[in-house]
Amino acid sequence: MISIPESKRFNAWFAMLISSIVALGAVVDNSNKINKDNNEKWVISACAICMIFSSIMVIVHFVGSLSSQFIGKTPEGIITLICVVIWSAATYTITKADNNLAFAGPVIINANLYFFGWAGLISIIYILGSYLHETSMIDVAAIRSSVTSTPRMVYWLGLTAASIVVFASAADEHGTVCGDQNLGTLYSHPCAKNNYAISFGVIGCFFSILAIVGSVMGRVTVQMEALISAMLFTFYCMGVAVVTGVGGPGSLVGNLYFSTWAGFIFTICLTASSVKEIAYQEADAGGVEDEEEIPEDTDPEAPIEAEDDI
Repeated sequence: MISIPESKRFNAWFAMLISSIVALGAVVDNSNKINKDNNEKWVISACAICMIFSSIMVIVHFVGSLSSQFIGKTPEGIITLICVVIWSAATYTITKADNNLAFAGPVIINANLYFFGWAGLISIIYILGSYLHETSMIDVAAIRSSVTSTPRMVYWLGLTAASIVVFASAADEHGTVCGDQNLGTLYSHPCAKNNYAISFGVIGCFFSILAIVGSVMGRVTVQMEALISAMLFTFYCMGVAVVTGVGGPGSLVGNLYFSTWAGFIFTICLTASSVKEIAYQEADAGGVEDEEEIPEDTDPEAPIEAEDDI
């Protein structure tokens, strides 16, 4: 029996399906060689596997009997975890300039493969965070925020991924940037800027994972999240100026450019969401205190007795 998809992850699974199809077609069309290298074979396999799994998840949303057994249950969690691991590895292979799949030097030569590779990664990260939130594995308390209804865990996962890409991309360019003496004559302190990208990539990754683990264990309060978010926001504010500015290692459109700006946006969302929830908690606490100040035996409808005239 066909049912109407009600899961909020349906759109994300559908986006994952489209991303895997487009990426698969792009990598196949990228080369007309009969004997493809190992990187191309790996990306083709990864896209095909994720396409199959995302197709299954899209289909089960329309089948009532299967939907109740898959959505929000262990099968969806297993499929999500598999796709996260496979697609993360595939995205790294796709976006690594030395592999010449989506890049030729600093230039994007296969936009479909590059952008839909990232689109698939964003989709599957959202699915993972939403699944963990729905199954009450993390972030159990609902976030009452007008800023966003998305669980903060999704943002923490996104920030972790962005920080890893920042670190990996800057580390990959370290030898080129710091080893080429001619760059120093063109730009101001290119090696120092690249080292800063490596530093805040590592810091962002460490504290994001710390927040995720703390949330799973129930050890991190919203006040701690707000403090960590504000700190990482400061690092990424400097990062977008230093790394993506003129002469920075991420000034050209590529992994470092997009991941730096993505991390910056995630820190804004995390900080805003945390501060908003703190404000709600304080407002609730104030309301409780006001209620406690009213004597319980006071009857507001009781008539006021007139004083006797002297």
